[in-house]
Amino acid sequence: MINSGREETELPGEEVKESGSHSFSIWTAVISFVTGVLVSFVTIILTYGLKYFFDPPERRILIVTETQTKNLLNIEQKVHDQIITSYALRNTPSETIKSYFRYSATIRNDGDVGVEKLKVVVQSNGSDVILVKSPSITTVPPDIRQGITLQQNRTVVEVSKDEWEVSLLNRHESITFAYIGYSTKEINNASFKLIARKKDWEVIREGVETLSESNLFFDKTIVEMQGEDLFLLLVIIVCTPTFLLLYAGLLVLFFFRRPARAFLRLSRELEEYLQRRKLRDD
Repeated sequence: MINSGREETELPGEEVKESGSHSFSIWTAVISFVTGVLVSFVTIILTYGLKYFFDPPERRILIVTETQTKNLLNIEQKVHDQIITSYALRNTPSETIKSYFRYSATIRNDGDVGVEKLKVVVQSNGSDVILVKSPSITTVPPDIRQGITLQQNRTVVEVSKDEWEVSLLNRHESITFAYIGYSTKEINNASFKLIARKKDWEVIREGVETLSESNLFFDKTIVEMQGEDLFLLLVIIVCTPTFLLLYAGLLVLFFFRRPARAFLRLSRELEEYLQRRKLRDD
């Protein structure tokens, strides 16, 4: 039986063309996926940075300023040889005071919100200098002195230590504690210190170098970064170059795969030609 119909024949080029089209579709999908991931990653980073720039977290900063005198009972040696002076406590006149100091410390709320139940501790260096635990307390503005509650911790037994709790300091308000310290020993220079403690609040002493006063992510140093900020920095450092290198590699493979194949084919043909020529010469 003679088949008069024409049989369909598949040309070799069509199979190659179909295979190339299929490979092109895969590469296009891969490039699109990686591009989407990279764009999403950059968008997340920009969103996080813009959030800190336009909506920074609340500033919670207390500024402490301290002033103190040297021993106010010290007089020049020439005068000391000619004049005898003595000071004593009214309750214990037998004890002579040989050192007398004045110390004051101011706490200023430099944050954006008020601070409540602020713990304040004032102490001198060791038990040689005794604090008079009835300080002069002033505020700025002055009228808030009547509107806040100051509670002294009466259970403190150390003679060189005093503790207070301030009920409220709103932004830009300040409170000053002025103390008198004395000793029965001759001390030229005493050391006093005010310690203010509040959860999530930063205390900065004026005159002492600090790392940074900014809460913005991009203004922080690596030393200051903690928790989420440090994790984000590590993600940016590790992932950004990785994504860029991967993306660049895929682009190179996508656009230069045909020249690469041609170069490899040419290299094989050249190698075969050299082998045939060597065999012919032999």
